[in-house]
This record gives sequence, structure tokens and C-alpha cells, in this order.
Amino acid sequence: MTTAEIPLRSDAQAGLWAETLARRLSYLQASLAEETAETREKRLAEEISRALQAVAGNKRRSHLDALAERFPTWQMATVSFDSAGAAPTPQTPDELVTALYGVAGQLTPERRASIAERLAKVGLVKETGRVVDGEALSEIQKRLKLAPEDVIDPQRLGRLFALLADMACMLDQLGWNVWKAVAPRSVFRRDHMAPELRVLLRRSLVGETEASSTQVFQQIEKTRQLVSAMLASLDAAGRGFAQSYQTHYSPEAIKEAVRAEGKPGLFDNPDARAWQCYAERTGQLNAAVIEAEIREHLVRLTEEFAHGKNR
Repeated sequence: MTTAEIPLRSDAQAGLWAETLARRLSYLQASLAEETAETREKRLAEEISRALQAVAGNKRRSHLDALAERFPTWQMATVSFDSAGAAPTPQTPDELVTALYGVAGQLTPERRASIAERLAKVGLVKETGRVVDGEALSEIQKRLKLAPEDVIDPQRLGRLFALLADMACMLDQLGWNVWKAVAPRSVFRRDHMAPELRVLLRRSLVGETEASSTQVFQQIEKTRQLVSAMLASLDAAGRGFAQSYQTHYSPEAIKEAVRAEGKPGLFDNPDARAWQCYAERTGQLNAAVIEAEIREHLVRLTEEFAHGKNR
């Protein structure tokens, strides 16, 4: 048996248990600062009693002694538990899992690996030999059209993620800044309460419950809709402006407008009237008006594409 496979000694188990519980008690004590002393004592005693449920009866005294060392001024005798003369009670699998979960945060990476290896030997941990598996692997295979037998290189996966994450964060910031400038009154907006994408990704990767995978997906999907809609609208906006210009200012349009007016007199000059019509129509046409019209086409089409109204 190697050193890594030697189980924790009883005093070490008690120390880890006491350290974890001591932190919870400190947080609880701080949160109850405005409560009465009686209420605080009751809540702390309940927390200790609850933690003791995962400890075998014959080991509770040593665990409480370890906890008392961290709070030497506390009266631990107020916590009621049955240990006098009690025969050792075998722990259930659920109790063992709960106890392991309680100390997992205090374990070193080496110790975690050792425990995982021992659990794998008895079939409680499944070794897949893959850097990702389950739903994550299925998602990658679907998105990149990988075959089931393709093995993912973890180093390349990490570099690829970093590169794509950086690009997504850049597009997220740039896309919404441009859209805000182009369409300040548009109802298509990102959630103003949502954090910066880079912050959301960082919080999600470290496992914060407030930054779930669903939130990351929704924020990236909203940005994808905006960027793809803006790109798709570029060609359509140019085509729409060209059609609008041709409808109002082309020679055919001017001639049709003159014909529709009829001949006002015997000495009518159609060319002169055509020039007059053109001059009237283009009199207010300048760079600002043209830019505003192009922007109007762009905004309208982007909103339609983003909402799926114009595929």
C-alpha cells in the first residue's frame, strides 16, 4: 500500500471536519450579529448537531474536541449528542458521501487525485480517458461534426477556447457599442443588468451558481443575433437604398413624373420640365440626408433579421 492509499487518521479526519465546520460557524455567527444571544446559541447548536449526523457515534467526542480547540471560549457541552456507552454505528453510504463532500474543499489536488483513484478501483468513479465527456462531449461533436472515435487534444482544446472566448468578448463589446451608436432608440437591446461577457465567462468557469451555463448561452446568443443580423443587412440595406434612389431620381422616374403632370401649354418643353422636376427633388438631397436614409434601411433590416422576420 502506497502512502497515497493510506486512509486519513482519526485525528486528521476530526481536524478537517472541525476546520470546515468552524468556517461555517464563523459565517453564521457574523450573519446573526443583530440577533439575541439566546437565538445565536440555538442556531449555532443546531448547526453543530446537524454536522454531527455525518460522524460515527464513537468519533463524535474527538470531533467536538477538535472543534473546541478552534473556539476555546465556547461551551461545547450545550450541544446534545448520545455518545456515552454507545456502540459504534456503521455509517450509511449517504452519510459517507456527505462527510466526504464536507471536507472536499480542504483537500489538496494530490489528495483529491488519490481519493479519486481509490474510488475508481472499486467502481465508484468511471474513468473515461477523455478530457471531456457526457453532454459537453456531445455538444462539441455536434458543433464540429466530430466522429465518436475522434480523441480531443486537451491542450489544443484549451488554446482554442481561449482564442474563441477572446473573439466572442471582443465582438460582444464592439457589436453592442456600434449598434447603440447607429440605433440609439431601437428596442432591440442587450440586458443592461447583464455583466460584461468576459466577467460572466470567468464566473461561470469557476462554478459560480449566479453565472450558469444557461446565462452564458443566452448572452452569447443575443450577441450572435445582433452581429449576424448586422452583417446580413449590409447587402440588403445597399440594395434597398439603390432601389429607393432609382425610384425617385433616375431619368425614367423623372420622365414618368413629367408625363403624369400632362402638357400645360402649346409651347411645352418636356426637357425643361424634367430638369425642373429633378432640381426640386434633389434640392434637399445632401450627404446628411443620404447617410440618414442608408442608416434607416440598415437599422430596419437589422431588427427584422434579429427577430427572424426577414430570412
